[in-house]
Amino acid sequence: MLDYLIIGKIVGTKGLAGEVKVYPMTQYLERFDDLEFVYVEFDGRKERYDIEHVSYSKKIVVIKFIGIDSIEAAQKLCGNYLYVDRAHAIKLTKDEYFLSDIIGLKVYDIDNNYLGIIKEIYTPGSNDVYEIVNQNGDTILIPAIANVIKEINLDGGYMIVELLEGLMG
Repeated sequence: MLDYLIIGKIVGTKGLAGEVKVYPMTQYLERFDDLEFVYVEFDGRKERYDIEHVSYSKKIVVIKFIGIDSIEAAQKLCGNYLYVDRAHAIKLTKDEYFLSDIIGLKVYDIDNNYLGIIKEIYTPGSNDVYEIVNQNGDTILIPAIANVIKEINLDGGYMIVELLEGLMG
């Protein structure tokens, strides 16, 4: 398992004073209220940014970092992911998983046929959607629902799914 977990992506700036707009990658938006700092990754290394304040605008989190005081400084952060270390991660219930732990899992169907690796997770609405990419570069999109996801084994690095009619093109 990774030492750092993705909790959002900086998608833009707000105003001229250095605030950034963050697309949250957690179902618990209020978790941003409890953070004192996050990490932003640049060229493979993570830098700590202390949080001055957090606000919300629809489904976007607006964050002001200490020391980021201009739109120019904020623009340099755009496009990067926000991370927390596991020590500052929220506690999950039994059947909840961090998105960072799901990405990269090998996926097999219930007959043990290898389908590919989870490359991306989309959160369009009522449930997440996993993008599975096979060795040929072909993709399958599957809903993250109980009828499809039969087992997630983080220690083993795999997921078992039951493909419903119509999911395989």
